[in-house]
Amino acid sequence: MYYGLSSVQTFVEFGVFALAQLALPTGVANGIAVACSGSFNFLMNRNITFKASSNFWRSVAMFIALYVWNFLFGTWFIGWAAASFGCPEMVGKFITMAMQGIWGFCLCKWVIFR
Repeated sequence: MYYGLSSVQTFVEFGVFALAQLALPTGVANGIAVACSGSFNFLMNRNITFKASSNFWRSVAMFIALYVWNFLFGTWFIGWAAASFGCPEMVGKFITMAMQGIWGFCLCKWVIFR
């Protein structure tokens, strides 16, 4: 279920990023994309995937911390991969999303929504 919802989240994030990047700097586009997909992810995973009964506000705070980290790391990685390897920004974004999917599952399952 987690990876099914993550697939939908990926389309939301990647789509918003692609559209926003047409008119905005990469960091701003990435921030908007992460905020949109993060809201979707939190609501769906809390209520459907993990059926969390934990403290709502604790979960919100931890999830926001995860997404702040994801935003900072993602923005840095996209720029670093482009500068270091000539990696297109869209490819760098895809790579960061894959990494975030792996550590996001672990944190959601065992920490955030426990």
